[in-house]
Amino acid sequence: MLIQTQPQAQQWFCNISGQKVAIYPNFKKGTYTARFFVDNYVTASGKKHSQRSYVNNHKTAKEAKEFAENMCWYLSPKTAGDEKFLTSVYKNFFRIKKWLRSAG
Repeated sequence: MLIQTQPQAQQWFCNISGQKVAIYPNFKKGTYTARFFVDNYVTASGKKHSQRSYVNNHKTAKEAKEFAENMCWYLSPKTAGDEKFLTSVYKNFFRIKKWLRSAG
């Protein structure tokens, strides 16, 4: 379960793994993005980032939070904050489900 941190209203952490997540609104598009705080995310150009997102078009903040909560179920305290592990979870459990739904 994600628990809201104070004083940052849009920041949450997973009570099992300790993974920290933030839900950000995109006012222009009217969507929400779940961003995961990571320690080891470096782009191909060598730029280091402290957050990583995977799906940028959740219709509601609740939907974005549910996505983040589902991702967190696959994390442990050792894998929380590991960008490579998060990406692996997303590719193996979430992207394939999306593809199966669209192909069905």
